[in-house]
Amino acid sequence: MWNVPDINAIKYFSIVDEALTNDELFKIFKRNHDYYSIVGMSCQSEAEWMIGKLKDNDDISLNIEKFKRNDTIGDPELFESKEYGLISANTVRYINSLQNIQKHIGSLHGKDIVEIGVGYGGLCYILSTFYNIKSYRLVDVPNVALLAVKYLRALGLNTSLVTERSIEVNFDHKTSVIPKHFDTHLTPSIVDTISENGREPRVDFVNPSVSNTLNRSPDLFISEYCISEMNDDGIDHFYENYIQRSKNIYIFSNLWDKKRKEQFLSKLGEKFNLTVFDDPLPHETKICPEKTNYIIMGKRRL
Repeated sequence: MWNVPDINAIKYFSIVDEALTNDELFKIFKRNHDYYSIVGMSCQSEAEWMIGKLKDNDDISLNIEKFKRNDTIGDPELFESKEYGLISANTVRYINSLQNIQKHIGSLHGKDIVEIGVGYGGLCYILSTFYNIKSYRLVDVPNVALLAVKYLRALGLNTSLVTERSIEVNFDHKTSVIPKHFDTHLTPSIVDTISENGREPRVDFVNPSVSNTLNRSPDLFISEYCISEMNDDGIDHFYENYIQRSKNIYIFSNLWDKKRKEQFLSKLGEKFNLTVFDDPLPHETKICPEKTNYIIMGKRRL
């Protein structure tokens, strides 16, 4: 389902596993090349341009010190910005996504959110710091979802979190270990089934107070890059199980294949009123200018 080369994925999952079980590595995992080559998709020049868009947003400026706590774990590379002091490019990108959602979708107070491909939980932290979110559903492979929970708990996030297996990885990797300080009010259930393709792990951590979250239509579906890095079967899986049930969608996409992009937008347009705009980063900040990322936002038709 995931189009990332196996060798890159294997190295990435190995670092995720180590960060889960090794607290010393957890303190610096954002500096690891095998990790940030998958999750770290922002650079300083992009972040500086984004800050120019953010600086007139008083709500964001008032909360910037809270947002910058996202940089206190994992030892990310920081740069000196004039407006916000030392900050990481990834934190700036998450704040930029917050502003996009604030502008085009509206308040997330009291809402149920589902995010596909959660990284270390950075966007979850930024949104949950700004809004009083009802629940935030993290969907990823088990060890990645567990790392995000470990990370968010270390930052003291009180949002109700639900994690579940969704993406299948067709090669063996060791089952993640539940961190020893994992919250006791979450009930873990681990079921491994072995198929011809290897291990297909499933991990659900369901807070009893939000157990019905799994059956509700999310108020917002989020995917930053992840869904556009899936093959057609993977995109169809997420569409059927998450997107079509959601009331709003926010997708940061790097699906550049013209035919697949048109097919994806056509499928989304069947149920959503769409707004699509290119990520208008300055030409010189783009690694490959002919391959432009774009943002898809949609409100489900009544």
